[in-house]
Amino acid sequence: IYMLSGAGWDDVGGGLTDNVSVLDYNPANGHVFAIPQLGDYLAEWDGSSWTPHSGLTYANQLNLTVDYGTGHAYVWNTTDGIMDWDPFLSIWTNVVTGYVQELESYSDTLYAGRSPSIGQYEVAKINVNGGDWQTLIPNLGGVVTALELDEKTGTLYVGGDFTDRVK
Repeated sequence: IYMLSGAGWDDVGGGLTDNVSVLDYNPANGHVFAIPQLGDYLAEWDGSSWTPHSGLTYANQLNLTVDYGTGHAYVWNTTDGIMDWDPFLSIWTNVVTGYVQELESYSDTLYAGRSPSIGQYEVAKINVNGGDWQTLIPNLGGVVTALELDEKTGTLYVGGDFTDRVK
């Protein structure tokens, strides 16, 4: 992993030898998170060294979202569901299983473009501390490929391949 500085590209710590497929940054603490291509651990850069967080049980094609408020890192793919890295307890927890196409997090709430059953697509939210999915936008008629949450206003933006217009 490299970062652009005033002098050019600098090696970040030199501690990761695996190809990296996913990166995210937490501006609250300045940490960088990386998932190697093989996807069997999450690496965290604290500014001076890389710390591997093993125990990630999902297969490949992983995605990563860091909750800037809580510091939790959420890893997901489109077949297995969502896993939560708790930085305070240093453990992985399986939050939910199932098809998740896109994910955003804010203050212990996950917002997902998901498919609760074959052929059905929706935008829903769930509290990571327990509870069930709450549907926000049902029957989209297509797959959610992009979600973005404005944490200042609470506005959730949804993009995808929809056959019907959301109203």
